Amino acid sequence: MALVLPQFPLEVVAFPGLPLPLHIFEPRYKQLFQDCVQQDLKFGIIPVIDGKLQDLGTRMKISKIVRQYDDGRLDVACEGEDLFRVLDFRSKASGKLYPEATIELVKGEHKKDSLATDSIKSKVTELFELMKISRPPHQIEAMTLFQIAKMIGLSIEEEFDLLQLQALASRQEKILQHLVQIIPKVSEAERVRRHIEMNGQFLNLQPPKV
Repeated sequence: MALVLPQFPLEVVAFPGLPLPLHIFEPRYKQLFQDCVQQDLKFGIIPVIDGKLQDLGTRMKISKIVRQYDDGRLDVACEGEDLFRVLDFRSKASGKLYPEATIELVKGEHKKDSLATDSIKSKVTELFELMKISRPPHQIEAMTLFQIAKMIGLSIEEEFDLLQLQALASRQEKILQHLVQIIPKVSEAERVRRHIEMNGQFLNLQPPKV
C-alpha cells in the first residue's frame, strides 16, 4: 500500500533498529520536525550518494527531542524502523518547505537486523584489538550486523549495498568479506606506525646467525 511520508534526504545510510542523532538547523527541516512532533508523524531518510537520490530509504521515528535552541535549532534522537521504496519524490510537500515522497514499505527478511555470527564476532574482535579499540566481550557478543556495519569502515556505497541485500546470509557474507579484506590492511598500517615510532630510538635487536 502506498503511503505519503515527509523526507529528510541525507548523505548517510540509516539502518533499521539503530539510533541516529541529528542536529536540525535548516528552516525546512525545523518545520519537518515540528510537524512530526505535533502530529506524531514518522519521516524518511533517503541516502544521497554522489549527489544522486536513491530509491530505497529508511522510515524513522523520533525517540526524543534532546535539546531545543532559542533560534529553533534542534538536537533530535531518532531510530530507524523499516525500509521503503520511493515511488514518487517531491522537493516540497503541499504548503510545506520540506520534501515528501509517496512510498511503499518493503516487506521481508532484508528489513530486519540479526545478531552477528561467531565468525564475524571473531573477526570484529581481531580488528578492534589491532585498532586498540576496547570493547568488553559481552558487548561484541550482543552486536547485530547493522551495528557492526557502522563500526568497520564501510563506505556509504557499501552500507547502501548492504541495506539492499534481501537475504540475511548475503548480509553476513558481505560483512565477513569486508572484515577479511580490511584486517590485513589495518595490520600492515599498524606495523608501519610502529616502525615510524621506533625511528631514531636505540634498538635492542638480536642479530641473526649468519
